Amino acid sequence: MRPIIAGPCTLSLCNADCGARSYGWSSRSARSGLGTFVIYGASHGFSPFKILLNTLPFPLVFAVAYSLRRRRSIMYYLVVVDGLLLVKAICGGIAMRFF
Repeated sequence: MRPIIAGPCTLSLCNADCGARSYGWSSRSARSGLGTFVIYGASHGFSPFKILLNTLPFPLVFAVAYSLRRRRSIMYYLVVVDGLLLVKAICGGIAMRFF
């Protein structure tokens, strides 16, 4: 990995020519978040269905990270992120309330 001196991805872990086109970081963080949640849920006695319902947003994060490869308007990105947060909140609410 060569060091990046300046540009939009100065503080990121990208391997690219600093066009902020490296999407590996979000996938890695989503995978580690998924693993952390499964370990936490299992150690705190969550039911398997509760863990499954709370992990549904993680594949959506992978799909969104893949689909955001093209440049789009900032409003598009905001709507997509807000939609992911809404889905995550709904899944978490249902899992905690009913299971």
